[in-house]
Amino acid sequence: MKSSEFISNSNEVNSPPVIIGRGGTCELWRIMIHNKFHVIKRLKHEYVDSPIHIESLRREFETGFQLDHPNIIRYLKYDTDSESPTILLEFIDGTNLFEAIIKQTIALPDESKKKIIAQLCSAVDYLHSKQIYHLDLKPGNLMITFRGKNLKLIDFGHAASDGDTSVMGGTKEFMPPEQLSNKFGVSNDVYAIGKIIEFLYSNEPENVSIKWIPIIKKCLAEDPTERYDSVPGLLKAIDLKDKKNYTKSILFSSIALVAIILVIYALVPDSSSKQTAKATDTSKPITPSLSSASIDLDNKQKEETKRESISNEVKDSYTSVDISYCTSLGKSLYTSFLVKYNQSDKSIKTGSQIQTAVTDSIQSAWFKYSSKFEPESKEYKSAYDNYYPNFTASQSKIMEYLYGSK
Repeated sequence: MKSSEFISNSNEVNSPPVIIGRGGTCELWRIMIHNKFHVIKRLKHEYVDSPIHIESLRREFETGFQLDHPNIIRYLKYDTDSESPTILLEFIDGTNLFEAIIKQTIALPDESKKKIIAQLCSAVDYLHSKQIYHLDLKPGNLMITFRGKNLKLIDFGHAASDGDTSVMGGTKEFMPPEQLSNKFGVSNDVYAIGKIIEFLYSNEPENVSIKWIPIIKKCLAEDPTERYDSVPGLLKAIDLKDKKNYTKSILFSSIALVAIILVIYALVPDSSSKQTAKATDTSKPITPSLSSASIDLDNKQKEETKRESISNEVKDSYTSVDISYCTSLGKSLYTSFLVKYNQSDKSIKTGSQIQTAVTDSIQSAWFKYSSKFEPESKEYKSAYDNYYPNFTASQSKIMEYLYGSK
């Protein structure tokens, strides 16, 4: 595939396309335009002469192009070249939910999972407000961004609206039984959300996942009328569940606190007997001198200063290590590429393959390292700000090395 075939001006393209994924009927290619990554979606070679699949791709673009939501991928352009129709899409720097859970390519603590569920519901509710049903909600179609761990809903190839008379497929493991008979509506997507919640918590301990069972069970009811009648209804149930758990937690904590107080009270000797003993004691009272009090205060201040100094040393040391590692990791993309490229046949095709492999390797190392930081924390931002500029600079150097300056 030539880079100029799907862009109006070939000078806009900073690199030739690199394949990054293959689905059932389409391929995904990554390309850099105006120094920014984009994705090209095109039919596989065996489907380029199929009117049904060509029409499906066109309908997907028409559906996606009208959408504007922060948790939905942006559809940018539809074009036709000498091979097949193509769609220009927003590039998402992240991993799909299936990879995140099964291969743990990104850490997803419980709070992140709850955020993913909330963002998924927000995106789907937005679709339903436009009488659009996704009909292929599944972990593979949910991208999680590496920075911020936000959700992006992708692939509207099976989406339908109220005016459609048929449904083209779906994914059997995540769609309700009635979809096989071309019956669709709000309840189809509600069912799929239930399956996704079930998948999200599939690797959690039973005491965590069991809390979601009533929600999942209602989403997956065989009779569509017994499921939640809307996505806001599902969200409300989730919110009520959280409130109930919070109330139980507060109640349990209160009971535990009262029990602890009672135990302490039972163990502490009667204060009145202590006072009586003190009253009958005629020995000279022990009064600390001014000098001894000053010594104690000085020692306390010195100890606090020492602890603060140690804390600052650890913090400074940690920060310097963090900066050094992230900077080096970003720069290593280019050096790692050169080593492997100089050992190869040095063809453009091989160079592109090496670039993709090395990029994936460096990003995997970054994901593992950055997952120890809380999303949106100062530590994460500091690490990202040192890693990412050097990473993108390495990418630009590789592009210039392979294809010359633009």
